[in-house]
Amino acid sequence: MIVDLTYYKTYRTTSVVSDAEFPFFSKKAEKELGRQTFGRLSTSTVTDDIKDCICEIAEFLYKLEKATATGMIQTAFGNDGQSGNFEASALLDKSGSVRSIVKSYLSGTDLLKAGVDICP
Repeated sequence: MIVDLTYYKTYRTTSVVSDAEFPFFSKKAEKELGRQTFGRLSTSTVTDDIKDCICEIAEFLYKLEKATATGMIQTAFGNDGQSGNFEASALLDKSGSVRSIVKSYLSGTDLLKAGVDICP
């Protein structure tokens, strides 16, 4: 694991992800980043930008899972003629959001060079 709880606590003074759940979401974030960098992450020197990026992705994935579990991503409901929309559009586009996070931290690095544009 690239980012541990100790680093995360220096990244964010008020944690978004609980201490108990951070290792799980950090690992998921690392896998997402590995996919976004086409496997280059495993051969890269780990920098603070990479660690910060993993923290940001972990927080996004945590929020996405919590929103899904609590029904906050339900796009519509109806009850006796009343309707509503709980859509959290920023969370609905998982891959686009992760790409945006990766690009904000790692654009211009070797992880995203060689003609590879991760944002369409």
